[in-house]
Amino acid sequence: MIISDRAFYDSDAMTAAEVQSFLNIKGSKCVAGEMPCLKDYRETTRQLAADSYCSSYPAQSQSAAEIIAGVARACGVSPEVLLVLLQKESSLVTKSRPTATNYRSATGFGCPDTAPCDAQYYGYFNQVYRAARQYQVYRAAPTRYGYQAGRVNSILYHPDAACGRGDVFIENQATAGLYIYTPYQPNAAALRNLYGTGDACSSYGNRNFWRIFTEWFGSTSGFSVSPQMQAEWDRLGGADGALGVPTADQDCSLQPAGCVQPFSGGVMYWSPGTDAKALGGEILIRYRAAGAQSSGVGYPTTTVLGCPTTGCTQTFQNGAILWSAATGAQLIGGAVYDRWKTAGGLASGIGYPTTTVLGCPTTGCTQTFQNGAILWSAATGAQLIGGAVYDRWKTAGGLASGIGYPTTTVLGCPTTGCTQTFQNGAILWSAATGAQLIGGAVYDRWKTAGGLASGIGYPTTTVLGCPTTGCTQTFQNGAITWYPAGGAHLIGGEIHRLWASLGGPTSRLGLARTTVLTCAPTGCTQQFQHGAITWTAATGPRTT
Repeated sequence: MIISDRAFYDSDAMTAAEVQSFLNIKGSKCVAGEMPCLKDYRETTRQLAADSYCSSYPAQSQSAAEIIAGVARACGVSPEVLLVLLQKESSLVTKSRPTATNYRSATGFGCPDTAPCDAQYYGYFNQVYRAARQYQVYRAAPTRYGYQAGRVNSILYHPDAACGRGDVFIENQATAGLYIYTPYQPNAAALRNLYGTGDACSSYGNRNFWRIFTEWFGSTSGFSVSPQMQAEWDRLGGADGALGVPTADQDCSLQPAGCVQPFSGGVMYWSPGTDAKALGGEILIRYRAAGAQSSGVGYPTTTVLGCPTTGCTQTFQNGAILWSAATGAQLIGGAVYDRWKTAGGLASGIGYPTTTVLGCPTTGCTQTFQNGAILWSAATGAQLIGGAVYDRWKTAGGLASGIGYPTTTVLGCPTTGCTQTFQNGAILWSAATGAQLIGGAVYDRWKTAGGLASGIGYPTTTVLGCPTTGCTQTFQNGAITWYPAGGAHLIGGEIHRLWASLGGPTSRLGLARTTVLTCAPTGCTQQFQHGAITWTAATGPRTT
């Protein structure tokens, strides 16, 4: 979009007096020679009948400024556009010593690159009128021309076809008209040297139109940047920056109190608490889909317009939006966001979020990430799960397993092993045993025995709920059994080895009625449902 239709076809953008004042300023260093300066030029116009493109034009003596304003009104084109066209084609607006040739072909109309200018279009008024009318011809029959709005167009870089061409998506009719009138696009060399020359394959017409219009009249969008957003827009590079030019007026009807203004490269938001911040791309799409500032995440507190392939994060008043190629854009908010921040954010190792959570119901919530999850409940607060513990939690059914919400955070386990506690149990991991869950009465007994400090080691099986007939959970150095009448008890050492060799819970001894983990030197006895195991140093373990 070189220029918006709104700006291009605004025939009331300047009065004749305003045009004259503009010419006086821009032509202040002009000295009349072969021809008068444009600010002093006069001509008797021809009477022209109205047609499909322009209203009638009377024959009268007019100044150059009056001709610009009069043609603009008759043909529905902005006087600003005509001033820029005169400058880019013949430099007449700022020319210090204009020549007859400058006036003869003032707007370049009827002057193809491959042939001399057509004499029937000579003359200042003729040139201004014909150019303005021609843009309405393009507008009235857009499909008659090779460059059309709303599609990708292959546009040459230079009259020499050997310089090649490139695809351009033309957004609007005014831009299509400029490309039809001057059928070349600037190459990279011309754009790098915006105020000078590029290389042998550079063309400058449309580049210069945009540059001159922007310098003289501001945004080519026809909209001005709001005062609240001006400083941030300037910081981002203004019209040349990533945010581009405004495409609509500022809207300050947002609730909670704030303003928004769209630009060609994104959107700028402003609120009393955040000042002006911009967002674009996938983050903007996700923000809008979630309800923008009313989603609960609030207004942006940082500016992010483009995300690198490694991913990016944009913070907001009450949360953040994170994007990666693998996960897309997801929102984090509330207590989950606060916990994510205190854990180090992306530096925690949990990765990018794979789901969006903004508000948690009183029953609790879970937000998943690439390498784990954050769970929140009113009783436990927000906690992180990651690594092998997270993988085991998922395979056990997550919250559906009955283990409840985590009450501690574990993201990475050292080689010595780790434990993450939950409302109704725990998940333990070691390199030798993998990750296993403990719950219910077994978990309660394991805790009262000292947990890992009891010496029973890490669990080698998972038990979360025991049937009424009883249950057994095995550990590296023993087991814990439970049944209704006897409760939960630990078995360890030589007694455990014999009990296990006899079939453990399926043996004739049954489940433990007392706890024995280590035996005194004088010996020990552990009671079971249907017997006992006694150990002495002399006899070793024996059943009764």
